Amino acid sequence: PTLLKGPYPMFVLPENGGEKVISKLRAGWYLRGFKWKAVGSVLNDHVLPFLKNNLNINSIGLVSFCWGAWPMVHLMSERHEIIKCGVGFHPSLLVFTVHMENAKAHLRKIEVPTMLFSAGNDPADGKPGGFADKALSRTNKYSECLLKEYKQMQHGWVNRGDLSDENVSRDYEDAFQNAMQMLKTNV
Repeated sequence: PTLLKGPYPMFVLPENGGEKVISKLRAGWYLRGFKWKAVGSVLNDHVLPFLKNNLNINSIGLVSFCWGAWPMVHLMSERHEIIKCGVGFHPSLLVFTVHMENAKAHLRKIEVPTMLFSAGNDPADGKPGGFADKALSRTNKYSECLLKEYKQMQHGWVNRGDLSDENVSRDYEDAFQNAMQMLKTNV
């Protein structure tokens, strides 16, 4: 794996061959290095104010993939006026566990429409009936939320699936259209 240093460190995994994908243990170690106090301060103290004050943007929707569900859920649970909705493709809510945080507590605080699209081999937590669904069901916006499982898909199908496969293409299109409708309606 490659770690790109800079103002916002990024972790890059090879798509095909070459290096082996890092183990769950090493992934957990890596993720624990990014605490919400640090990540959140960049987003809360710099990114969101920049959007509002410098670009005059008063309404955004958040879109995340995999580990990106962690900052997305954090930001939505903080109830920023600028954030109007969130969409998580193959969300990894296990990142909360890596940080010894309570994902359910954060999900229960969300008061914006939320969509989570899980693959068949994703953990149950982000699927219909999973703990995210149960936590969101306690919010005022649950009627505007959608959790959907794409049983034939593999984790990562939206951002790295083979769109020449008609099943992947079909489910990609469905998830994409749902996400676009959510964003158009709320942002």
